[in-house]
Amino acid sequence: MTTTQINPTGITNYDIAPWAHLPEWQALSQALNAVALAANDARIDGGQDALVAAVGHLARGVGFMDWCQQCDHLPDGIDGEFHDPSTAP
Repeated sequence: MTTTQINPTGITNYDIAPWAHLPEWQALSQALNAVALAANDARIDGGQDALVAAVGHLARGVGFMDWCQQCDHLPDGIDGEFHDPSTAP
């Protein structure tokens, strides 16, 4: 993705039709906007590029957010980490 002064986002195609039909898509859009505004208020460095990177990490971890039965037996603190099924790894 290339950014320019004329196109600072670098977006050249915004065809998200398969996703836009999901009711959850609007909720996600609103939530991302709220996070961006909160990050701005909190003066988090990096601006929109940092937000995009953070969301990318979150999106890649979505598959790990459910609590698998194989991990159900693991006690908190194993390997020095807390195993929380509600968060990405």
